[in-house]
Amino acid sequence: MEARRQRVLAALAERPGIRYAVVVDNPDIDPVIVALGIRGAMPDGSFVTCELRVPLTKFDPFLLLDLIARYGGTVH
Repeated sequence: MEARRQRVLAALAERPGIRYAVVVDNPDIDPVIVALGIRGAMPDGSFVTCELRVPLTKFDPFLLLDLIARYGGTVH
């Protein structure tokens, strides 16, 4: 878990122009574990991270990226 978190944080640090970083170690296991990092999600501009566990039968990496791009700025 911490290794995936460090990888998304490193990706955000290395690429100042991106808002999101996603790491999936193995897309063939069930559930698929997705680490997500978001730049600027907090008022101070810091990064936040989380892990998602997606059932293998529902995992679509392209749909995931589309949903993040489409709704990533939405506050719930």
